[in-house]
Amino acid sequence: MEHALKQAKSLAKLLLKEAKSGNADILKRLKKYYRIDVDTKANVKLKMCQHLVAKDTGLADWQQLHELLSAQQRREGEKINFGSVFHTSGCDRFLNKWFANYAEAKNALTQHSYLVPYKHQFIVVKEPYLTEIGIQDKQLQNNDLVTVYPSEYWDMLAAKVFAHKRTNIMDSATKARASKAL
Repeated sequence: MEHALKQAKSLAKLLLKEAKSGNADILKRLKKYYRIDVDTKANVKLKMCQHLVAKDTGLADWQQLHELLSAQQRREGEKINFGSVFHTSGCDRFLNKWFANYAEAKNALTQHSYLVPYKHQFIVVKEPYLTEIGIQDKQLQNNDLVTVYPSEYWDMLAAKVFAHKRTNIMDSATKARASKAL
């Protein structure tokens, strides 16, 4: 499992580049965790942006995200914290059913719904939710993103999510630069 981790690293590097170029949105997000201002944008470090990626993914730090994406969290009998890898705030409008118990979520799964992990909980969602997070392949194995962890397939899906986030940041940065040029 390396694709999602590569995409997460690429996302952190993009955040660093944008922060150093003065992207106000990225600097504002970094200010939640670090003392930075416009004058100190040159002091932004990659590890700060890695931390931001982890926090945005609902995890405590980069190490925890790295462990998840490297499948190092899989220990017998231990609940896996999936963070919010497969969730963004834009997904909230698509939420259908939320479960604290995997077995209950699995029972609620239908042919036209998908089971998605969220931290230690589970969501049963419809197709627009997957589109929102950047997954276009609607032929998910068993419609269940929990049972395929850890696998190359899960890694590929998580990589698509991080690539989608990266594209969204690049798009918003391009729009911001274009509006400044006017």
